Amino acid sequence: MGPDFEYLLTPIISTIAGNGNKNNKDGTALEAEFNAPNSIATDSLGNIYVVAQSKIRMITKAGMVTTIYDNNVFPYFSVSGICIDEDDNLFASGSRYIFKVNKNSTLTIIGNGDNTVSKYGYISFDCIFFGPNHTIYSLDNYSNRIFSCTLTGEIELIAGNSEAGYKNGDALSALFNDPRNLTVDNMGNIFLTDLKISVFEKYLQMGSFQP
Repeated sequence: MGPDFEYLLTPIISTIAGNGNKNNKDGTALEAEFNAPNSIATDSLGNIYVVAQSKIRMITKAGMVTTIYDNNVFPYFSVSGICIDEDDNLFASGSRYIFKVNKNSTLTIIGNGDNTVSKYGYISFDCIFFGPNHTIYSLDNYSNRIFSCTLTGEIELIAGNSEAGYKNGDALSALFNDPRNLTVDNMGNIFLTDLKISVFEKYLQMGSFQP
């Protein structure tokens, strides 16, 4: 048996874009300016996409920042979340819609919360993540529910029941209190954070929640 080694990791934080000023300015990465950035996603080429004030900004691997979606052009759609699939297609969510953002900056509606009002009531797609089987998973932090949406627009409630609280167990009986972020692994398990009760939870494929 060889000698034991102790590896020391030194965390390094570096700025890749932005200069500290609060604005919406494109250009070189360190000269660009952002205003309240929140959601972030990356593609297979190393480009980074950021949502800031309902605009989608792209930071290229070469170090340039451009605005690829501006809600001043499409004022009816306010962006709150973004995700990217395995083919580098960009999806955005906000208000009652999930859109595919096309290369020419036009939008294609994938999911429409208005169409499901009779079944689930009002839906706000606040945070989205692209999971396996070409399924988009979304949080509605207003009604404390989690939905899945196929690329053909089929929306299904998979967890939560609109009541605020903290309760694990069967997914449709589980309670959340302002869920904010989620991610999905390759097995389809969902991990999420719950803001007001400060917990990290896991949704199992068989349909139950645990801490």
